[in-house]
Amino acid sequence: MTRDLTQGRPFKQLLLFSLPVLIGNLFQQMYGMVDTVIVGQYLGANAMAAVGATGSVNFFILGFVQGVTSGFAIRTAQAFGEGDEAQVCRSVRSCAILSIALTLIMTALSVPFLRPLFRLLQTPSDLIDHSVRYIQIICGGMFSAIFYNMISAILRALGDSRTPLIFLIVSAMLNIVLDILLIAVFGMGVDGAALATVISQTVSGCLCLAYGLKKCKYLHTSGVKGSITGEFLKEHIVLGLPMGLQFSITAIGSMMLQSAFNLFGTVGATAYAVACKVEGLSMQTGTALGVTMANYVGQNLGAKRYDRIRRGIRCAMIVAALASVLAFVINICLGESLMGLFFPGEMSVEVRDYAMQYLGFTTFFFPFLMFIFIFRNSLQALGEKAAPMLGGVIELFARVGVSAILPKFIGYAGACLAPCAAWMGAGLWTFARYMHIERRWRRLGMMKEGSDA
Repeated sequence: MTRDLTQGRPFKQLLLFSLPVLIGNLFQQMYGMVDTVIVGQYLGANAMAAVGATGSVNFFILGFVQGVTSGFAIRTAQAFGEGDEAQVCRSVRSCAILSIALTLIMTALSVPFLRPLFRLLQTPSDLIDHSVRYIQIICGGMFSAIFYNMISAILRALGDSRTPLIFLIVSAMLNIVLDILLIAVFGMGVDGAALATVISQTVSGCLCLAYGLKKCKYLHTSGVKGSITGEFLKEHIVLGLPMGLQFSITAIGSMMLQSAFNLFGTVGATAYAVACKVEGLSMQTGTALGVTMANYVGQNLGAKRYDRIRRGIRCAMIVAALASVLAFVINICLGESLMGLFFPGEMSVEVRDYAMQYLGFTTFFFPFLMFIFIFRNSLQALGEKAAPMLGGVIELFARVGVSAILPKFIGYAGACLAPCAAWMGAGLWTFARYMHIERRWRRLGMMKEGSDA
């Protein structure tokens, strides 16, 4: 069930670990896409745009949760790489304690302030009620997202990327059934779409935990020697909080970008919403690569295998190049057909043109986005705190600055260029920072070249 990423050929290990993560990401992407498709088909284009308009806020809140739980588990991966079983079990228990606290805090802070936030983002008046209701239910059931992400992050830290995949597939299938049942049969509208997501994630987390308890000894922490000290919890927080804030900083930029597209009315907001669904599908290879590198680098850092970290990074860059080609095929060649799935009838010419314009700009900057996935996650696994955060700040300022200035001069295209500038700035910075660390390792003689069978 566990996988030791400190042994074997790096490329093979990365491939075997990342493929289940990629498939899982694609199924997770289905949550949002299926919600949007079914809402669009049964409730109309405005309801579909309302669900789509929650994307940046959803990413802001739940992205923070995902980042924090993944960061907590980096300490688990490092302990596993060190071969210290007691430390691994203590880390698992710490992740559970901190995740419970995170659930209480995030639920209390998010739900009351959603409507003012959507008003601040200048959400069109005909969309705001549906948008707020949808995201309120999602945030009210935040325990399900934290629960699943915590268990999945721990299992992946131990090298097991297949178990979360199996139960995520089950969850995705359940989500589709519940969407149709709650929307089409019981007529619950966008409330039904949100409730289906919460129920599906809860089922996935419970199944994942039950299987993990049966198969993985590290999840049985009751007999572990040593108490959970404040200092040990702090080690997890120091890794988790910056990773969560990194997601939130990126999400703030996305919300500002959403606000810029909302200025172009319901047509502009709808086009951005459907284009983001297609873009999200095409970037899942990069997302999977980022998760893989966080766990791969974390384990090899614990084992002090700096040479394997370097070789793993090189392999990841090859995969990133292939992922950029795949993104081009999905966005440019298949984009219009995929976006047509969200509409009950013909997609309007205005929406189609705006959406394809957005995809046309962003697709050519995907290599920089891949740099962010690889190097930001690797830096976080290496214990770097300031560098990934600074990358997020660069990304935020680029998104906000470009989206605030360029649309005044070149219209919709100016907003489309904002994520491109953000990816380029943050991608180049994180790449440069990692190369600086690698040069330091080489200078100190910390990398011993060799090959793994």
